[in-house]
Amino acid sequence: MSSIMHRLGSAAFASGTNNAAFSAWKAIQIVADVTKFDEIEAMRKQVEQELGPIDILVANAGGSFTMPGPLEETTEEGWHASVNGNLTATFLTLKSILPGMKQRKSGSIVTISSAAGRKPHPQAPIPYSAAKAGIQILTQDVAAQAGPYGIRVNCVAPETILTERNRQRIPEAQQMAMVEWHPICRLARPRMWRKRRFTSFPTSQRGSPASSWMLQAGP
Repeated sequence: MSSIMHRLGSAAFASGTNNAAFSAWKAIQIVADVTKFDEIEAMRKQVEQELGPIDILVANAGGSFTMPGPLEETTEEGWHASVNGNLTATFLTLKSILPGMKQRKSGSIVTISSAAGRKPHPQAPIPYSAAKAGIQILTQDVAAQAGPYGIRVNCVAPETILTERNRQRIPEAQQMAMVEWHPICRLARPRMWRKRRFTSFPTSQRGSPASSWMLQAGP
C-alpha cells in the first residue's frame, strides 16, 4: 500500500516516522503545490517509483483563506485562493491518481469536505463553504464513474476542528456561540479527530462496500 503524506512540516514528519507506531511502514516526504497539475504528477511518479502503486488516496489539502464576512466584502483573491486550495486541488489530485486505480481496477479515495459545505451559517467564510460543497458533489460524481472499476470514493465532512490556526482565526465570541449551538456543547480538537480515525473506515475492509458515502463527523 502506498499513501501520500502531505503538508507535514519536516520536524513533524521526522518525529512521526521515528515513532514505534510507524516502524512497520516506509514513508517518504514530498513537497508539491497541489493547485498545479504538473507538480502533482511529479509527486505521483516519485511515490510510485519509491513505494509502488497508490492503493489509498486521502485528498486532504485545503483550508480557509478568507475571514468570515459579508459576500460583498470578499475579495476576488480570497475567493480564488479558497476555491483553488480546496476544490481545484482535490480535482487535480484525483485527476492524477484515478487513472492508475482504474487500470488496476481497485483503490480507495477519501476526500475532505466540511460542515461549512453542507449547512449555511451567517458567520461562515463563503468561498470556503462553496469550495467544500463542491467537493461533496465532485466526490459523488467520481464515485459514480469509478464504482464500475471497483474503486471506492467517499467523503468526510467534519465539524469545526479547533486547530491552532482556527483558534487564531475564529474570534473567541464566535467559538463560544458555536459551542452553544452544538448539541453536545463542545467543538472537536485535533487529538479527538486522530483517535477516532474517521478517514480509516472508508478505506478499510470493514468499509469496503461503501462508496459515494459522506461521513458527517462531529466532536
